[in-house]
Amino acid sequence: MVAFALYAKTLSFDFVYHDDDTMIANNTFTLEQATLKTVLLTDAWFKEKGIHLYRPWQSLTYVFDYKFWKNNPAGYHLHNVLVFTLSLLVLYCFLQQVGFDKEWAFLLTLLYSCHYLFAHAVSWIPARGDLYLTLFGLLSLIFFLKYLRTGLWKQALWANAAFFLALLAKETAVVIVPAAAFLRWAELKWDVKRLKSFFGLWLLPPALLAGIYFTLRSKSVDPMHDFSLEGVLYNLPAVPESVFKFFIPAVFCVLPGYDTSLTIMGTVFLVAMAALIYAIKNRDRRLMGVTGLTIFLLSLLPSIVYKPAFSKFAYDYLDHRMLFAGVGLLIFIGAALTSFPSRAFIGKRLILVLCVIEAAFCFYYQDAYRDYHHYYQNAMSSNPKSGLAMLNYGILLRERDKDFQQSIEVLSKGSRANPDSTAFLNEIAGTSFAMKDYDRMYAVAQTMGKYQDRQYEALLYTGIYCGQKGLLDSAISAYTKSIELRPHSYSTLLNRAGIYKRLKNWNAMMADLTEAIRLNPGYADAYYERGNLYANLGMLDKALNDYDKYLNLRPGDATGFYNRGQALLLLGRKVEACNDLRKAAEMGLPEAKVNYGQLCN
Repeated sequence: MVAFALYAKTLSFDFVYHDDDTMIANNTFTLEQATLKTVLLTDAWFKEKGIHLYRPWQSLTYVFDYKFWKNNPAGYHLHNVLVFTLSLLVLYCFLQQVGFDKEWAFLLTLLYSCHYLFAHAVSWIPARGDLYLTLFGLLSLIFFLKYLRTGLWKQALWANAAFFLALLAKETAVVIVPAAAFLRWAELKWDVKRLKSFFGLWLLPPALLAGIYFTLRSKSVDPMHDFSLEGVLYNLPAVPESVFKFFIPAVFCVLPGYDTSLTIMGTVFLVAMAALIYAIKNRDRRLMGVTGLTIFLLSLLPSIVYKPAFSKFAYDYLDHRMLFAGVGLLIFIGAALTSFPSRAFIGKRLILVLCVIEAAFCFYYQDAYRDYHHYYQNAMSSNPKSGLAMLNYGILLRERDKDFQQSIEVLSKGSRANPDSTAFLNEIAGTSFAMKDYDRMYAVAQTMGKYQDRQYEALLYTGIYCGQKGLLDSAISAYTKSIELRPHSYSTLLNRAGIYKRLKNWNAMMADLTEAIRLNPGYADAYYERGNLYANLGMLDKALNDYDKYLNLRPGDATGFYNRGQALLLLGRKVEACNDLRKAAEMGLPEAKVNYGQLCN
């Protein structure tokens, strides 16, 4: 109940348009049509080998949510909060399994429920994989521990079922089996003679399930080239920085980059933790402390060896992954506080005080996920090096807010901070086009032309500029060169068709529109323009066919109904024509009101 109350306000949060737009907000067609095959054989973005992340269980839950909530973010946030609450109940049981009594297990779970760092996992919809990893991962550990103690295969069955679901939630679940073995070995006082008992038939089912998982993964995402020794060396600062953030609620960044000061302070904390373990006299508590640190490091290992291509430009790591790994640090805290029975009263009061402090920070920091403004402003202020934050925010300011001037300012700042990234130049040109500042758009296009990776965009914007300036032959030349670079660019074909229209080259215009439709059968603008062309050429039946397809794609466009109505009138189908004109008039199109009044009354 504490967790639900603490995160209740997230139900009013919007999407933040970082991954949740690709997965949900702008992905309604895929979610509507999704099948089990879609879930199992696409990447985390529902694409065919688009990114290296594979999250089929997470994808399944998004499909489930969409059936009930469509594009209402409240339902997706509610789902996250409920899964977090269930994870806490399982955590309470898990802590008892590893040696804490009910009171201490409750207090430690309460601390976890209030911890500010987990606002990342609960408040960010795309972090759902970590929520389910924690839920299923802890369940799997509980049942594996019970099996290793009793040898009952019923426990092994439940353990393996939860293990497979954890794998489907996130790859980090590969550490669950070694973590369970280590926990059990710690219970046996690290008796070397008992090590061989951990190598037996019980490992075969999880190995088989892992094999099934990685087979599905290989069919859905490209090979894991981003996992390397270089990644380990690059990501080592993540360990001390995560430790520091876990204990000190001073830094909350949605897109963090490595910070030398945090690395140093986190290293100091790690040294202090090692010293504390050494100082603990109770051997059982000392073993528990070491076990907690080991589980923490083991859980971080999969993400440490992963170094994506966008590191530095976007972010270096994400704190939502601490939800599962942090359980190890929680065990360490519990081991330290229960090592001094005579001061147990003080330890319990300390946890309650920490809960109040953590809850206050958690409640405050959640607002970073309220909407994309809060999200990207947090990212830019807390990590000024994040090019992704400035790039995405600049695009959103243009596309959603229509705040072109602010978009230019954010994108220009990003370009100065990331001079090697040509993506900012492309978006600055796009915003200049949106605000009809064609001279600036052309100047940026000329700069882009100096870069090999931006030749297409440079030619595209040059074509637009020439078209606006009436340099039609130059526009055709620029568009033609850009199409040669990207033959499948249906939008550029539409642009060139527009120039052919001005040149009254109907055959060339028809060819470009038809090719654009072939490349993208759902391209509404191409159907509209080709319908108009057919109508002007007197090919009314073909015009009607294209208008029908256009209105199926854009049923709310008054001009489409008006144009189809005009074509129907020319064919003598007055009743149908008047019906379309009436619809266009009801949608507020002035000429439709006039024609409907003159022809249909």
